[in-house]
This record gives sequence, structure tokens and C-alpha cells, in this order.
Amino acid sequence: MNNTLQNFQFGVLAWLLSKGLLEIKLAVHQNPHQRGIYHEKLGIFGDSDDNVVVFTGSANESASGLIDNFECMDVFRSWRSGDDDRIAEKIEDFQRLWQNQTPTLEILDFPEAARQSLLRLRPTQFSVMEKLATKSQEPQGNYSVQSSQPFETPSFCPTTPAWLHLRPYQEQAIANWFANQGRGTLKMATGSGKRTTELQLIPHIH
Repeated sequence: MNNTLQNFQFGVLAWLLSKGLLEIKLAVHQNPHQRGIYHEKLGIFGDSDDNVVVFTGSANESASGLIDNFECMDVFRSWRSGDDDRIAEKIEDFQRLWQNQTPTLEILDFPEAARQSLLRLRPTQFSVMEKLATKSQEPQGNYSVQSSQPFETPSFCPTTPAWLHLRPYQEQAIANWFANQGRGTLKMATGSGKRTTELQLIPHIH
């Protein structure tokens, strides 16, 4: 991984941790002689309207995982008929895991030494980025894209570094998202830069 990009990603994690927006725990086998590691991938998202999205999958964020491997990921949505039971099951599984109630696993608090090491990577100020999208002043609340006008970003808000340039299809995805009132799902091929595109949206989410 590019060292500059890696440092930026660690910087974002450190910022989230410093603001109390990120909690980290470690999962290990109770039996120290057990082969393998805790390797589950599970994510749960919810919003103020009680919509829930749960995903499970096997993909790794590595060259072999993103390019070479044949992977699978399942996504369950609360507004889709038939997904409720699977969502409830996955949430229950996660709650048991987080509360250290999963058989054969032990859940440990993130060591303070590791926390302090990560916090040292927190930037004092995030890079100034181009303003890719701004709210229109029209009463309808429409959005428009203006990629050439710079703006100052508050130091407490993470942004993409100035050296990282979006590809045309990423800019189009952002434009489409704002044109739809900031609602929708990014559907992009593996390795095409979904996370980079998402990071560009963070300063504009209120």
C-alpha cells in the first residue's frame, strides 16, 4: 500500500478515536494453542429513521483479496421483505461478541499503549481539499457539483489529501449522490475506489 495513503488512513482512524467516535476491541481464541485467528467480517449500519443495513462477507482489503480472490458478500436491508430475521440474527451475534459472550473467543479492550500509539498519528489539521459538491440555495434543496472552487475545511473534519485525485467515474458518482438529495448506494466494482469516494463525502454530511 502507498505509504502516504496508509498514513492518511491511520490518521482518519486516529481522529475518530480522539473524538470518541471509534471504539476498538480485540477478539482472540480462548485457547492460545488454537490455530487460526478471528477472521469474521460483519458490519451493521443504522440511521435516525430506524433503517438498518447488515453485511457479512469474506473479502480482505489486500491485493490478493481485492484482485485475485473469488469472494462473496451478503447484504441485508430492513426495508426489504424477508431480511428481518437475518438482520436480527446478525445483530444478536454481534452483541454477544461485543459483550464477550461468544463461545471459544475472548474479547479484550484495546490496549492503552496501542491506543496512545495510534493517537500519535492524528494530524493536527487535515489537508485542504477541493469542494466537490455544494448545496444549492434553491428552496428545493437541490445539490450541484463545483469541483474547481477550493474551501477551507475545519481542522476537526477529516478530508482527502490534496495529492489524491478522483477519477471521472468517482466524481460522477458523487454528483449523482448529491443530485439525489444525498441518498443512495454507491455501486462500484471491487478495487474501483468506493472508500475514497465515500471519504470525499464526509465533510458534506451534517
